[in-house]
Amino acid sequence: MTITALIPCRAQSSRLPGKNMRVLAGRPLLFWTIDAAKASGIFEAIIVSTDTREIVDKAQDQGVSAMISRPPSHVGHCPDIIWVRDALRWKVLRWRRPSDAFAIVRVTSPFRFGSHIREAWRRFQNHQPCDSLRAMRLVREHPAKMWKWDVEHGPYVSPAVEGADGEGRPWHSLPTQLLPTYYVQTAGLEIAWWRTVTELGTIAGKRVLPFLLDGPAALDINTDHDWQEAQCIAEQLSDQRQTHDSGDLVTT
Repeated sequence: MTITALIPCRAQSSRLPGKNMRVLAGRPLLFWTIDAAKASGIFEAIIVSTDTREIVDKAQDQGVSAMISRPPSHVGHCPDIIWVRDALRWKVLRWRRPSDAFAIVRVTSPFRFGSHIREAWRRFQNHQPCDSLRAMRLVREHPAKMWKWDVEHGPYVSPAVEGADGEGRPWHSLPTQLLPTYYVQTAGLEIAWWRTVTELGTIAGKRVLPFLLDGPAALDINTDHDWQEAQCIAEQLSDQRQTHDSGDLVTT
């Protein structure tokens, strides 16, 4: 089975301006993800989808394909399915054939390395039938302990997630260890069949396989705090005499 890597890398970001090309430990974030995709050894093609010619040139300098998929004025409000369809069609036009599957490998997870991608692809193939695989981590704050406030309906709050145990006690009043396990998706990796997009019209489908990550591999950079955490992790890796080698960490 064949698989194509899709790397979304737009120039702007509303929460952390220019994050995709920020330099971490001497290399732009985009390059970290390109290195990881290459190191995985599973992709027949690696395609960077962007909105500027400058990023196209930088990606091509790293030896991968790149395309301008979305007008800059629309990228902030563009659902993933739109640019994914563009990239898959572009791949067919250029290579004259589709892949069996595709992976979305986002730039904001620099510590998701080639080894993680290889393992996710193995898991995806070995746990069929499913429509897609998505990287996830355990939630840090349980949704059952959260509340929502609709100010239009008065000064009161209501549980964000409704639920109760067998004796009718609401989840928000139970110890967290007694509650159902919840996960949150990360930006690290998504894998899906090509037909999930063409036949179901989504990038996830209905049967989603979890791929659990934790620690640095689960980091998703969206804020200044996340960026500071990434810098600390990169420094710690360096202090441990580890090197970033083509997308994998190798102990020296």
